[in-house]
Amino acid sequence: MKNIEIKFAINSLDDLEQLLKSERECHFIKTIEQTDIYFQAQTGRLKLRMFADGNAELISYHRENQAEARQSNYQIYSSKDPDQLRLILTESLGVKTVVIKERKLWMYKNVRIHLDSVTNLGTFIEFESVIDQHYPEEVASRNLQEILDRFTNFTLTPTPVSYADLLLQEESKDD
Repeated sequence: MKNIEIKFAINSLDDLEQLLKSERECHFIKTIEQTDIYFQAQTGRLKLRMFADGNAELISYHRENQAEARQSNYQIYSSKDPDQLRLILTESLGVKTVVIKERKLWMYKNVRIHLDSVTNLGTFIEFESVIDQHYPEEVASRNLQEILDRFTNFTLTPTPVSYADLLLQEESKDD
C-alpha cells in the first residue's frame, strides 16, 4: 500500500478545524485515541497502533525523512489481541518509544487529514493521500495539492520526521 504524505507542526488546531468545517468537500470522520508503540526494526519503521476499543494495527512502513510531500510504503495487520502481539514484539525487538495522541480524522476525496494532539510534542496537521487503483499517483498528488492550497493563510512548519523521532529528540535533550 502507498500514500503521499506531509506533516506540519502548528500552534493551534482550532482555526484549521474551522476551515475544514467550512469546506464543502471535507468531511469529519471521527476522533481517535491512539497509542503507537514503536519497535526496534532492522529496516523501516514498525509500530503497534493500539485503539481505545481494544483493537490494534501492526504497521510496517518505509518513508524518507524530508520536509516536502513524500511517498510512504506501508503494510497493515489488524489484531483483536494486541496485548499478546505487544508482548511478543517487545520481547523479540524491544520498544523504541511510545507516542500517545488524539487524532481528529477528516477526509477530502482520497486524502486523510489528521489533526493531531501529541502528548509531550504539541499539535500537528498531517495529510495522507492514498494511492490505489481508484487514485493513481498523479491523481493522489493533485488531490493533496488541492487541499494544501486551502491552508496557505496558516503558519505551517514542515515536520520531516515521525512523531517517534520527534519524541526521541526531545528525550535526548532531557538527558
